[in-house]
Amino acid sequence: MRNKRSVFLGFLSAVLLLSGCVMRPKDSAPLREAAAEPTPEPGPVRYRVEFRQDDLALSVQSVEEGSAPEVPAGAEHARLIGWTSGDGRPADPYSPVKEDTVYYAEVRPLLAADSGWLLPRDHGFLMPEAAFTRRDAADALNVLLADSADAESIIAVPSGEEEANRPLSREEFAELLYALFDRAGADSVLSEAFASEDDAVTRSRAAYCLSRLLDAEPRSDLYYPDAAPDRPDYAALCAAAAPGDLVREELVGAATDGFLWFDGYLYRIDEEGYFLCDMEADGLYYGPDGRYTVGNEELDALVADTLSRLTQNSQTRRERLRAIYLHVKNDFKYLTRNYYASGEHGWEIPEALYMYETGRGNCYCYAGMFWSLARGLGYNATAYSGTMGNQNQPHAWTEITLDGEVYICDPEIEMNYWWLAGLNGDNSMYTDNFMMLRSTAGGWNYQAADRQ
Repeated sequence: MRNKRSVFLGFLSAVLLLSGCVMRPKDSAPLREAAAEPTPEPGPVRYRVEFRQDDLALSVQSVEEGSAPEVPAGAEHARLIGWTSGDGRPADPYSPVKEDTVYYAEVRPLLAADSGWLLPRDHGFLMPEAAFTRRDAADALNVLLADSADAESIIAVPSGEEEANRPLSREEFAELLYALFDRAGADSVLSEAFASEDDAVTRSRAAYCLSRLLDAEPRSDLYYPDAAPDRPDYAALCAAAAPGDLVREELVGAATDGFLWFDGYLYRIDEEGYFLCDMEADGLYYGPDGRYTVGNEELDALVADTLSRLTQNSQTRRERLRAIYLHVKNDFKYLTRNYYASGEHGWEIPEALYMYETGRGNCYCYAGMFWSLARGLGYNATAYSGTMGNQNQPHAWTEITLDGEVYICDPEIEMNYWWLAGLNGDNSMYTDNFMMLRSTAGGWNYQAADRQ
């Protein structure tokens, strides 16, 4: 009986438990279902933005969508030019972020912008009109770049003299600028510096381009005799050039009648210590480099070599003129050649070159050679084709205008008379045809159609 009762009570308890009536206070409310957790608001979308310099991470950031990242101000051991995307195109890291992005630093070597990189050339001249050579480029890079390895990677130091003196082409010079500066900026400056496709890369144009891109300030203490302050490119040259060793007062003091010779080449210096450049003075033309030229590089070089060998700095200009007159008279042989019409010009250079080449010539060769040498000494010399003597024989000679007077120089006639005097033993036949005043040389009867 007792077991039946126990079973019944257990059954009753189970029923009451299932009905929610067990152990509940009589005043308690029915159990409610548990409240659901609120759904959180979605947060801002963020993207990964990375700034890299080659394999080096400069900055890694988590940037909220629509915001711009913090752009690094510099790069490691290099100059930061700009930023590019993965495909190498220019990129703007200051724009709002819309996706995961990697920016790559466009860098260039560190530059010593305030250093004078255009070094003096022969005799301490700046030579702005000379070609900008591979040696010039290598010298400039070794000054501008702190790391010599950077310089070697752009332009290797030339090994041979010929290669060192080879002018840089426009394309090579542009590549040099691209290696140091951003391409767009370099192209802009190049278009300003070169007006035509024929323009060569001179030291002056190189100075303009680099000083502009470096934003270099001109120096006020530079002196080069071939770079006067009235040059249009003077500021660029003063921003690019290294200090030179020439002293203005010493150079002016060393001049003879305002003329200077370096390796036999003639320059004319003014009272301020600057060469006359790209201008004519007293019948002689001085090129953009300040050097006198007869108009033919080959003859210029032969004249310079002759003057270097036969004249001395200690001589007066008149003594030098006498020395080269004797050289023309004594050191060449006569050769019958062609004649030119009275008053004709244009034969002076080819006849002088023929005499240099062969060691022989007629009166036109003698006159052309002495004409070129006299002008190489700074004399206002003119060679004439005409006639001379009582029989008006075809002849050529040289006249020099000096201090308002006209002088005749005729080395070929003097050579002939001295040869005849030696041949005949007749001292009366010796004659001196050096610097004869034209006003007192009427007996020789020099005549030319264009002669004033």
